[in-house]
This record gives sequence, structure tokens and C-alpha cells, in this order.
Amino acid sequence: TYYPDSGEVEYSGEFVNGKRWGEGGLYDQNGYSKYNGNWVNDAPFDNSKVMTVTPENEKTILLHNQIEELVVSDGCCNDENWDLVDFHLFCRLKKLTIGDNCFKYAKRVLIEAMPLLTSLKIGMNSFSRYGYEHQNTESSFVCKYNSNLEVIEIDRFSFSSFNQCDIACVLSSALSFLALPKLVTLSIGTVGSPSYCFYHSNLSISGRFYHTPLQ
Repeated sequence: TYYPDSGEVEYSGEFVNGKRWGEGGLYDQNGYSKYNGNWVNDAPFDNSKVMTVTPENEKTILLHNQIEELVVSDGCCNDENWDLVDFHLFCRLKKLTIGDNCFKYAKRVLIEAMPLLTSLKIGMNSFSRYGYEHQNTESSFVCKYNSNLEVIEIDRFSFSSFNQCDIACVLSSALSFLALPKLVTLSIGTVGSPSYCFYHSNLSISGRFYHTPLQ
């Protein structure tokens, strides 16, 4: 593209549907470079490795698959369209932290085949719209084939109506640590306090521990 008054190059690079998208350079009217790099949706690409979703930016933030740490702040993603929450496209993600009171309309949560993920932390009363009094037979939490996971922490009242909890299932329906050799901490709810996490789900633990004993 060119400046209409001078005819000098304004942008030289890749386009998608008429928008700057991909690799490209932006220049001033004297030919000096203003930005040279990646573009997404007609704007310079924020290749930050740590991204935070907030109630203010959740509809405009542009997430990408190079993120290494993703934080979803309290009270986010409570739109009815969030019935399926799937994180597997974030292939470089190492830490996933979800705050309190998030994703209340979610029915299915998938965290699988993420080989770099080491930490999964979910706050209080997330993925929980109805409370433990209601059993949602269509709801499921699946976290498996994440071989580097070291920490799974889920706070009180989260997933309270979920019907299925499937963590590292290998060949059976039982919760198995054969595919989680590095898991050190598994915390669901709070000991000594009403928690109701996965109130309607079965839990069984099987497998051998090859590293630090599980807490």
C-alpha cells in the first residue's frame, strides 16, 4: 500500500482479506521503517509470552498459540457462548491460572495434549453455574496427556455440578497417574471446609509413582 499524496510505500508485506496479516513492514513518508514484524488483524502483533484476560479486555484481547503463561482474572468469560472451553491449541503454554467465578456457563472443559504445561490452577466457584444441588449430566472436565504437569489445584465450589472428572485417563475410566509422572500436587477443594468440587463425579486413583510422592 502507498501514501495517496506522495506515492511512497506505506506498508509492504502480507495481507489476509484486505488486512495486514503475517509478516510486513510499515514506513513513514520518507521511507524510514516504523515497524517491521508480524501483523494480526491489521495491527502489530503482540507476541508477549504472558497474557492476562480481564473483564475489561476479554472481548478484544487477541490470544495466540505462542503464549507461555495465561491468566484469566476473576469474573471473566461468563458469556453463554463459553459452553465449550478448549485450551489444547495453546501448544506452548506452561502455566494456566483461572481465577474465581469464571466460565459459569461451561459444560465441557478440555485441557489435553499440552506437553509443556506444568501448572494448572483454578480458583473458587468457577465452571459452576448451578451449585452442587444440580447435576449436569452433559458436563465434563478432561485433563489428560499432559506429561509435564506438576501441579493441579482446584479451589472450592468449582465444577460442583459436573458429572465427569477425567484426569490423565490412559486405558481405563479411572484417574491414573501413569501419564502424569511429574505430578507433585493434586489439590481439589479445601480440607476441613465444604468444597463440593465434582460433587457428582466418581474418583479413583491408580498407577505407580516414579518421582516425588504425590501430595
